[in-house]
Amino acid sequence: MSPSVCAGSEMDNDGLYFPTVREGLEWVTNLRKIMVVETVVRVYRQQRSVRLSVFKDLASLASLLRNAQDLSERLNSVIAQLKNERLVGSAGAGLVTVEVNGLAEVIRVSIDPRLIDPKDKDLLEELVAGAMRDAIQKARERHMALMTELTGGLPIPGLDQVAKLFGGG
Repeated sequence: MSPSVCAGSEMDNDGLYFPTVREGLEWVTNLRKIMVVETVVRVYRQQRSVRLSVFKDLASLASLLRNAQDLSERLNSVIAQLKNERLVGSAGAGLVTVEVNGLAEVIRVSIDPRLIDPKDKDLLEELVAGAMRDAIQKARERHMALMTELTGGLPIPGLDQVAKLFGGG
């Protein structure tokens, strides 16, 4: 802004301009107006940025909800797949076998007839328990493998808690 020379303004020998008090007050007033306008513009830009950020956040939330629904459908598919899978655990070199599904539900227990002797009751019980542990561990491992595949290997918070529900971890 170039100063306008008004009556009463003075200029010294070096060509420096000295405004009158009235001109100085006008300049200060104009400067304040400019500062107010700049502040208004800055606040508007900040608010606009906040509004755009909120819209971006809403878009992200909508995307997350769409993905959550897809993830839920895929999870239901994995559960159905696990329910149909069969895993076999064994103990005593195959004398006792236990078949479970991928959800660790016992489907069938098979005991070699040579073990059915009243004197070997304790051994039989120990072998059945061992075969069940083996089969359930295989079901847990399969379950976690499918869950890791479902999540693309991403560490999902709480996934380890889901594994604990199935007795894993």
